[in-house]
Amino acid sequence: MKNAQATVEYLFLVGLLIILLIPLFYYGTSSSSEVKIQRADDTVQTLAQSAENVYYLGVGNKVESVVSIPEGVLDYSIENNTIRLVLRDAAKATDIDQEVSMNITGNLPITPGTYRMIAESSDAGVCIYPKGHKSEVCYCFENSQAAPEFIPLDSGLLTECVIDGGSWGVCDETTISYDSTIDQIRTRCHDDNNNIQSVRYSVYADGVLVNGPISGIHTPGTEEYVLNTPITIHNSGEIKLYADCRDYCFGIKPNVVEVQSFSISWGVLIPYLINPTTLQEVTPSDPVTYQLHVKQGDILYMNVGVKCVGGECKEINASLDPR
Repeated sequence: MKNAQATVEYLFLVGLLIILLIPLFYYGTSSSSEVKIQRADDTVQTLAQSAENVYYLGVGNKVESVVSIPEGVLDYSIENNTIRLVLRDAAKATDIDQEVSMNITGNLPITPGTYRMIAESSDAGVCIYPKGHKSEVCYCFENSQAAPEFIPLDSGLLTECVIDGGSWGVCDETTISYDSTIDQIRTRCHDDNNNIQSVRYSVYADGVLVNGPISGIHTPGTEEYVLNTPITIHNSGEIKLYADCRDYCFGIKPNVVEVQSFSISWGVLIPYLINPTTLQEVTPSDPVTYQLHVKQGDILYMNVGVKCVGGECKEINASLDPR
């Protein structure tokens, strides 16, 4: 009886202890969360104030600040006119942000710690970055000029193709048909800083990507980008050949796309004999009409097929009419 009473008293004490600890645990968790949120808010406020100060000082100036990145930072963004930290708070993500009065970009570390940050002013706005680690994002931001553009080839065309082993020419239905192979494609792409990153080529048939994107090879000393990977056209309908030119600041500066549109004829269905193979053509110019004499009462066994020629055919159902 005494053992039973001791057990009950023990369970009562454990339960009471748990009840007393729950508020302390909640308070500790809540307090930790509030501290992280406050540190994140202090960071974006400090960066925003640095941006405002350097923007007021004018182009070419820099302002240094010290910020503390708390634990739990999932992501950040510095764009348009907003600085934002995305903080993991318990089971949800919390955005801590602050708007500024100018266009802004840059990069932030998300590893917990204390960092010296630079806010630098330019004609484009303000760029923020860790001291000693100015990123390509800032250089692109400061030198943001017009998007790249396609310029005409010597022929006056923006895009040229080599089809089925021929020479350079237009890329349309006058040179490309079903089962044609585009051996090469070339364009010229230019930007003000000569920072073209790539020209990528793709082929779409009725809005569906069927080839690419494949990067062209830059011809040294020129602005030409040549695709040397053969593309065979196995589709009918509306064909679009895309050339996508982008420079190293893609994402800050837009890319430019040149589109060649043309149509490939759909295929036609031709019946053919599989068995028997000794039927005589009625007319040599009409290869799908045959004659065969069968005696009344005889059984004729035939196998026929249907093939698609001259283009792509959709799914079909075929039947043999005995009449």
